[in-house]
Order: sequence, then C-alpha cells, then structure tokens
Amino acid sequence: MYSIVKNIIDLDKISMVMDYCKTAKFNTKEDHIPLHDPLFSNPNVNFDLITYGDLNKEIVDEFIKICNKIKEETSKITGIEYDEPILGKSYIARFSPITNPLQGYDSLRPNKTYTSIFVWGDKYEGADFIINNNTYKLSSGDCLILPESSEYARNVTQLISGNMFISQFWNAPHGTSPYPGLKYEDIYWGNPLYDKIG
Repeated sequence: MYSIVKNIIDLDKISMVMDYCKTAKFNTKEDHIPLHDPLFSNPNVNFDLITYGDLNKEIVDEFIKICNKIKEETSKITGIEYDEPILGKSYIARFSPITNPLQGYDSLRPNKTYTSIFVWGDKYEGADFIINNNTYKLSSGDCLILPESSEYARNVTQLISGNMFISQFWNAPHGTSPYPGLKYEDIYWGNPLYDKIG
C-alpha cells in the first residue's frame, strides 16, 4: 500500500526553504566535496544536492516535522510500528530539466523499507509519478509514501522544464535499519547538528 500525504508543513515554511535554495550552494558532479565522491561517481545520479549538515536550524526543524509525520503515516499504512527516517541523512535534491528523476526502486534496501518523496517546489512541468498504472502530479507539500520494492517501482516521466526540488527519506520497522550496512544499534536518532551532547 502507498499514500500521498498533503500539508505536512505550512506553505510559508516551504517558501522559506525554496528561498534558501535560490542562494544556497548545491553539491554537483562537477563541484562537490570529497565526502560525496561515492555518490557522484554513480552514473545514474542525475541531481545536485544540499545535505543535512548545510541546513540551518529553522530548516532542520521542518525536516523533524516531516520525519515524524512519515513515521506516523507508515505505521498507519502497515499496521506495525515504524521508526522515523534518520534525520541526519536528510537532504534537498535539485533535478534539472530533461532528466527522469527517482525512477524504479532501490533493490538494496532491507525488506519492508518504505521510501517517502517530499516535494518542496512545484514550478516545473513533467515529472509525473506512475505507480501501478496510476499517474500522480505531486504539488508543493505533497509527500508520497510507498514500499521500496519492485511491486511499487516508480515510473517517472521526464522533467520538461523548471527545477524540481525534493527530499527523499527511508524508514523501516522498529528495530530494523533502513540502510544496508548500517546496524540499527549504531543509528543516532536525534539531531546531530543541534542537540546538546554532554
């Protein structure tokens, strides 16, 4: 099962994030920090991104709201307890025209992992999501929540014009890591940037 959740955060907060994106430096294939070498060496990566470590507290607070809502909605869809996505792995991705964003599914994710795609800005044409022969045009504030599996693989039409800004999240049943190679007990579930530690 999958769901499209609307209005997780206020439109004025979305506008605040979009204003930030107008002047923020995105990591690109041509200009990124060494930490992102593994990501941008992948030929299938067709986006630029701002990672969690570059976000100010006001934006991180909105990510916390989104993560909490994703946990609530995924638990509702499945009928079992899910954890929220890992806040410290949040990011904003920018897709440029003439790309096919977010195709297919991630076959490496652990069983029962869900993915959520949150749309920040919708001033673009194309990039319609097709899932099980149903077509959806996502708008600002929409969050598509669905299993990361072949049954719910995404077919996304080409982005024709404008930039598409999204954040993608992964979460899994309580006690399970949504990331291959990352043990559940090693995950920090808090706010690494702004929590007071010690």
